Amino acid sequence: MNPMAIGATPNEIVWKNLKIKKTQRTLRRILTRTIITLMIIFWAIPVAVVGAISNINYLENIVPFLNFINDIPTVILGVVTGLLPSVALSILMSLVPVFCRWMARVSGEVTTPNVELKTQNWYMAFQVVQVFLITTFSSGAASVVSSIINDPSSATDLLAQNLPKASNFYISYFIVQGLGVAAGTLLNIGALVVLTLVAKFLDKSPRKMFKRYMKLAGLGWGSLYPKIGNMCIIAITYSIIAPLVLGFATVGFFFIYLAVRYNTFFVLTNNVDTKGRAYTLGIQQLMTGVYLGEVCLIGLFAINTAPGPIVLMVVFLVFTALYHAAMRHALKPLTNHLPDNLDGDDHVSMFSTADHKTYDAEKTGVPPTEAPTVQPKKFSATKASFFDRIFDPRKFKSYQRVRSVVPQWAPPQYDARDEEFAYFNPAITSQVPNLWIVRDEMGISQREVRESSAVIPITDELARFDEKNKVVWDQANPLAAPIYEKRIDY
Repeated sequence: MNPMAIGATPNEIVWKNLKIKKTQRTLRRILTRTIITLMIIFWAIPVAVVGAISNINYLENIVPFLNFINDIPTVILGVVTGLLPSVALSILMSLVPVFCRWMARVSGEVTTPNVELKTQNWYMAFQVVQVFLITTFSSGAASVVSSIINDPSSATDLLAQNLPKASNFYISYFIVQGLGVAAGTLLNIGALVVLTLVAKFLDKSPRKMFKRYMKLAGLGWGSLYPKIGNMCIIAITYSIIAPLVLGFATVGFFFIYLAVRYNTFFVLTNNVDTKGRAYTLGIQQLMTGVYLGEVCLIGLFAINTAPGPIVLMVVFLVFTALYHAAMRHALKPLTNHLPDNLDGDDHVSMFSTADHKTYDAEKTGVPPTEAPTVQPKKFSATKASFFDRIFDPRKFKSYQRVRSVVPQWAPPQYDARDEEFAYFNPAITSQVPNLWIVRDEMGISQREVRESSAVIPITDELARFDEKNKVVWDQANPLAAPIYEKRIDY
């Protein structure tokens, strides 16, 4: 057997993927990566069209049927070229994480955290290529294509002057993402529509109503981090080319932070626990913005034939790559495991003295039972200045100090049966489901309960028909529902 996951809790296991053989899993990974790569490449066509719309007024000189743009009012044209591409791109991108998450399961990942991490990798690549690069190239090229056709020799100068015009699209994009997404996240319009409209047509049984009422939506780290991370990459890349983007990015990030923070605390649940790996992966992915920014500067200097700055930026690019490789090499062992010097720190004081020296009763002449108790040294830190906390935090932070501010909950207690069958397939250990039917005034449901209870668990409690002949259940006391199951926290 080849161990694929260590330390996974039972509710994180994708049971149907455990039976996949090694050869089949390898073929699945190759196939899914090929599909995702092809999707990233060929998705460029609709995204390029969206990017061209943001500068559609520059194309009217070469495309005859676009002359009607001159007759459009300025306000409407501003909405079409500014907000419409951003909204269309957001809707287009919303379909991608669902497909990436499904492909991650098809690839053979055996735990839901690994599914989220693979989704995060794929979706981040998709965001960077489609939302950023393709849109930048289409917007920047579209704005100068007419001039290049008229005078091909001026292509380099025109691109150098007009490439930052693509930042207009991202200024609108940050506004839409910052204001629109933050407002939509707080309003949670999707869940509102599902609970008020979709549930009325789909939920016809008390079981479906109960599950929809009790189940909280998850955060979805694999789709959350790439959306925010791509905005960071865009801001980092354009920080030199078009610094004005940074101001709009700051405002957008502020509103998104408030919305995500509120939902994380009060609305959504952490249904997939990556144990911090999604965060570390998201931080590492931000280096993409540094690389793209340096490459863009090299291109701009090359267009303007500036050999000195080109050489300097190439040196910076090489040093950035070396630093990134060294950082990844140093942090990779700590991504999944704590360092060895932290192992058992909570119990060190029970077996050693404060000065880490052995106790010799013959030399001291005092039996060990009568020896004075030596108090272990406590962690103390000097007050850190602002710059010290940013550039050298290890002097003022430690594992013990972090543990002191993290709540120390008591270990969960399990029933004997839950502890024994925790890592068994639910298809083996699941109990016979309790059939929950609706009680009627004619007594048909009660007769059905009497006749079928000898064969299958069945009840008609806490569910009835209202005056409009609609199925309702007692939402005031959900814990008393016949199908309620206590959640097991591993």
